[in-house]
Amino acid sequence: MTRKMYQQFISSFLMGCITGGFLYVTVFAPEYKKDLGSTDDSAVDGIVVEGQMYGACDDVDSCASFRLLQNRSFKYLPYPDEEVENGKIPVEVADALFSAIETGAFDGLDTETDTASCASDAEGLDFTYIVTQGDIVQTLDTCTTRLASRPDAQELFTNAWNFMQNPTTTYPAILEKGVGEYIIGKTFDRFHEGGDTE
Repeated sequence: MTRKMYQQFISSFLMGCITGGFLYVTVFAPEYKKDLGSTDDSAVDGIVVEGQMYGACDDVDSCASFRLLQNRSFKYLPYPDEEVENGKIPVEVADALFSAIETGAFDGLDTETDTASCASDAEGLDFTYIVTQGDIVQTLDTCTTRLASRPDAQELFTNAWNFMQNPTTTYPAILEKGVGEYIIGKTFDRFHEGGDTE
């Protein structure tokens, strides 16, 4: 190995260490910290939110449901008799929903009311939410309770539904795929396009 090659190797190694450390501190560590915790809900501690859709989906037996814990862990069932999907909703979505519950934003919205027309009456969807805080249980419904007149409150639940139906990730490609796969993929792309792989 020539002196020049040795210097290039040392330089590349040091740059790799610096870049890796930077990515770890600024991207991976904060995201990992947010995702700490198990999706196992055998020992539930805190608020639990359960959701069930109904209406037009009943006709085709495709009404989804979910169970969400305060640590952001969820179990989502897209269709009856299908495999349960597990995951975690984003921090922002969870914070908005659970903060609203803790501050009493849904108090009184579980009172039954006569709604002139419901989405489920016109081949649309309605939703029932059961919010459990210790011994306190609230049943909120977009058709039969005062939640129907509060689209702002409904949106907090809808944001959770939207993520569970279409989970996304905020991890960069290099962390999502892994360093090896990312580098190999980049090299292959350059080779395939006729670029210089050296």
